[in-house]
Amino acid sequence: MRPLTLELCAFGPYAAKTELDFSRFGQGGLFLISGDTGAGKTALFDAVTYALYGEVTGAYRAPDMLRSDFADPSATTYVRLTFEHRGRTYTVYRTPEQQRRKARGEGTTTAAAKAELLREPDAPVSGTRPVTAAITDLLGIDARQFAQVSMLAQNDFTRLLNAPSADRSAILRQIFGTASYQQLGAAAQRRAREAEADANRADDGVLLQMGALTADPGLPEADALAELQSAHDPYQAARAAELAETLIAADEKASEEASRQVEALDADIAKTSAALESARALAGQRADLAAARKSLADLQTALPEQQKAWADTEARRPELETLAASLQGLAEEFPRHKILADARKAADTSRREADAAAKALTNARQQDADLARTQADVEKALADCGTPDADLAHIEAQSETAGSLLESCNALLGALPGLREADEAARKAQSRYLDAQKDADEAAGRHTVLLRALNAQRAGLLARDLREGAPCPVCGSTSHPAPAHLSDTAVTEGEVDAAAKTLARCQRTATQASAQAGSAAAAARAARESVLKDADAFFARRKNRYDGPPAAQLDDDGLSAALSAQRASLQKGLKELSAKVEALRVRKAQAARLSAQLTGLADRRRQLAQRITALQADASARAAQSAADEAKVQTAAAALRYPDADALRKAQADLQARSTALRKALEDATQARRKAEEQQTALTERVRALTDTLANAGGADADLPALEKTCADQKARRAQAETARRTADQRLTANRTAAKQLAVARRRADAAHQRHAVLDSLSRTLNGNVAGRIKLPFEQYVQAFYFDEVIEAANRRFSRMTDGQYRLRRRQSDAISGKTALDLDVFDAYTGKYRPVASLSGGESFMAALSLALGISDIIQQSAGGVRIDTLFIDEGFGTLDPDALEKAVDTLAALAGNDKLIGVISHVEALQNRLTRQILVEKTRAGSTARLVLD
Repeated sequence: MRPLTLELCAFGPYAAKTELDFSRFGQGGLFLISGDTGAGKTALFDAVTYALYGEVTGAYRAPDMLRSDFADPSATTYVRLTFEHRGRTYTVYRTPEQQRRKARGEGTTTAAAKAELLREPDAPVSGTRPVTAAITDLLGIDARQFAQVSMLAQNDFTRLLNAPSADRSAILRQIFGTASYQQLGAAAQRRAREAEADANRADDGVLLQMGALTADPGLPEADALAELQSAHDPYQAARAAELAETLIAADEKASEEASRQVEALDADIAKTSAALESARALAGQRADLAAARKSLADLQTALPEQQKAWADTEARRPELETLAASLQGLAEEFPRHKILADARKAADTSRREADAAAKALTNARQQDADLARTQADVEKALADCGTPDADLAHIEAQSETAGSLLESCNALLGALPGLREADEAARKAQSRYLDAQKDADEAAGRHTVLLRALNAQRAGLLARDLREGAPCPVCGSTSHPAPAHLSDTAVTEGEVDAAAKTLARCQRTATQASAQAGSAAAAARAARESVLKDADAFFARRKNRYDGPPAAQLDDDGLSAALSAQRASLQKGLKELSAKVEALRVRKAQAARLSAQLTGLADRRRQLAQRITALQADASARAAQSAADEAKVQTAAAALRYPDADALRKAQADLQARSTALRKALEDATQARRKAEEQQTALTERVRALTDTLANAGGADADLPALEKTCADQKARRAQAETARRTADQRLTANRTAAKQLAVARRRADAAHQRHAVLDSLSRTLNGNVAGRIKLPFEQYVQAFYFDEVIEAANRRFSRMTDGQYRLRRRQSDAISGKTALDLDVFDAYTGKYRPVASLSGGESFMAALSLALGISDIIQQSAGGVRIDTLFIDEGFGTLDPDALEKAVDTLAALAGNDKLIGVISHVEALQNRLTRQILVEKTRAGSTARLVLD
């Protein structure tokens, strides 16, 4: 990736639009990015990184902090980068989320972040995340890797050089992404601890099942079991399993013995219970015979009275026929009541319909009255709205005029700082002219003094060259008895010529400075006259609101104050006009709504008038029908004995109840007589049967208390035997279950201990805790592999920079551990010894650190699958080098750059400014920074 052009605006310290054409640097070589501290040199690399990935390299910079504090509120913060990669040209444009002034009204608005990648002939990519993904796929590296291979910052690679192993490990973890290996070691350690906890839980399961075993207290194994359980030793599980088998066998034997006792007692209880039942049955039969005889005697005594009651009731049977005839007569009257009910129903319906028609007519008339009142109210409200269209046009015209005045006022206020700058530029130009003129005057004075001194010394100068016998060039004499003497401070022709040249140069400079001062003063005057003219025109337009002096009579502060006051007045007026416009628009909408409402009310009243006419006719017709139906009701009611069907049904119900009661009395009397006869027959038969049964039984009565005591004793012995059997069975079930679960728990514990052994060994290996081995965690082993490759790449440059004196090497020792595995030594070819890198001088340390950084860049590009980055930035650090070392470092970088790689050196070292003629010069001003290319 090689940048071709970079364009940024309102980005970091750069307030205005800044464009840099990197293609003018050619395909390769070195270039310098120079400028004052804080001017924004590193910000150019931040702009490149942000354009590509939406991120910046600074640890304390975030995308929402990129907007320039110097930028105009209406300016958009953006970066546009055009770059070449693998023979194709791409352009990426990106803006961060930012607050900007609203295009209309006051305040600010939040503009969302945007990004676009142009990659012809392919389709463009839009959106911040899609563009970042496309760039990452195109270059083969992400933002972090790009920063590592493209920007070598002094603090970063110096820290890597001098850091102890622990800090260097953290740096290499970030560079080469080895955190996963550290996480692997931590995961192995965590899994080992979990496996140990699982093994302990499995042992607890074994102890739990050992504790579940129970023994008959009378057995000799009971003490052995108690001792085993109190030891809480899971490794005694095998002994517990053997003891469980013994206890199970004893419980099986005890259960069988108790079962035999229960079976024998069951047989004895069955015999005793049979004898007891037989005795109880004979006693019950004697009691039943006595009760049957008493019941038979009582029934025979009451039988004559029951016969009389039956005869009295039977005498009322003829009443049933009379009641039936009356009920038949009532049934024949029901159809006539049905006719009356239908007539009354029809009359009720007609009456309700007539009432509803009359009510509907009344409601319609009331509704028409309500609509009339509403129509009058709407007409009044419409009249109150006035003429909103004309009023709105007038206010909008005023608002447009005020807006135009506000724009003119803002333009004048914006031009005032330019007047001050023009005045300051004229003043500086005049000062430069005065200085140049002073230099010219001094040069003229010196030239005059030297010329006078030369003329005064011309005789001495001629005498200096006279020889005895040689003619004098002035008088021709060959004898020179008294030649003039030349003073020790004589002036030469060369000094006079030099002074003349200096005078000519100073006069040219003064002449140029005079012209520049005149131009600057004329420009300042013209700018001021233009602003004052526009200001007077503005004040003329504001004559009703401005009563101050003309603009020419005001100083800059006074003019600014007057314009600011006018702007505040215009802004206030615009706000008031805006409120009036909004109110008029509301009134216009209200008038339109009221007009539409009037039309609707008129339509509704026309429809309602038609409906009232129809309702009047319907009400008259339904009133006539109601009167006719009421006459029919009166005619039907006159022919009936009962006033209504309910009275008829009540009379029918009374007769029916009397008939039902009489019929039930007859049936009850007959049934009572039949039941008494049946009871007499049954009791007579039972007395006879019981008498025969007892006569046939014969013998004396059995001893019931003795039989009951014998049976109770047998059942008590049987309950004891059953309890013993149940206890043995429960213990047997529990011990069988415990023995089975103990076997399962033992297998689980064995597997858990085996798994813990494997994971513990793996954890110790990955974390460097194996006894008798080097204490080197796996992550640092991987880091040492990468570091060795970096050192090998670094030495190719470090050895060249130091003329073969130094080479870097990772420390080698039999006692190496995680604390020293990444320590760095330097081999001094002059002494033939290794020593710590901390012993290097400041300049040597910088060359070593720079070599390490370049080596890291090489290895990262190789590990990223042959990624090609054709531009590299190196930030500061060259100030620690002596001239010779600086020259070697520059030569090494130049060799690295060759003809196909650009290397930008960010520095303010003066020697580099003289050495590297291709430069990006960053200048810091009060209005923000600027950057430009210098190719001389």
